[in-house]
Amino acid sequence: MNEDDFWDEDDPIFKMMKDMIKKMEKLFGDMGMFDEKMFSGKPTIRGFSITIGPDGVPKIREFGPGLGQHDQPIKEEKRKIEPDIIEKEDEYMVILDLPGIDKNTIKLKLDKNQLIIKAEGARKVYEYVTLPLNIKGSIDRFDYNNGVLTIYIKKKKGFKIF
Repeated sequence: MNEDDFWDEDDPIFKMMKDMIKKMEKLFGDMGMFDEKMFSGKPTIRGFSITIGPDGVPKIREFGPGLGQHDQPIKEEKRKIEPDIIEKEDEYMVILDLPGIDKNTIKLKLDKNQLIIKAEGARKVYEYVTLPLNIKGSIDRFDYNNGVLTIYIKKKKGFKIF
C-alpha cells in the first residue's frame, strides 16, 4: 500500500477532514493568522512573551509564522539599566542586572566619575553610570554571577563632599 492508496477520496471521513481543513483555512485566513505551514505537517513555532514595563503595565508580544499583520520580529527594546550604587566605608559597589551576557566580553572603564560598561551576549550593552566624585579613579575588581554584575570601586581617602 503506498501513500496515495491510503486516502480514499470517496471515504466520508476523508471528506469530513478535507472540509474541516478548508473551514480552518478560512477561519485563520479571516483572522490574518493563516500560514501554509500550519497544515503542511511540518513543525511551526508560535508563542508570545510578556514583559512588564516600568509603568507596571504588561506588554504581550506574539511571535512566529502566520500572524498576518502582526507578523513582525520581536524588537529588542533599548532600556536604561538602572544600577544600584551601595556606599561602603572604603568603596562603592555598583550592581547591575545584565542577564545573558558573556563574562569574557565585559569591558569596564572609568572616565573621571563616569563608569562605562560594554558587554555582549544575548544582547549588546553600552551604559554610562555617573558615580560620586570621591572615587579613587580605578576599578578594584568585578564579579559576574547569575546575570548580576557587581563592580567594586575604591573611594579616595580624606575627600569630603559638602
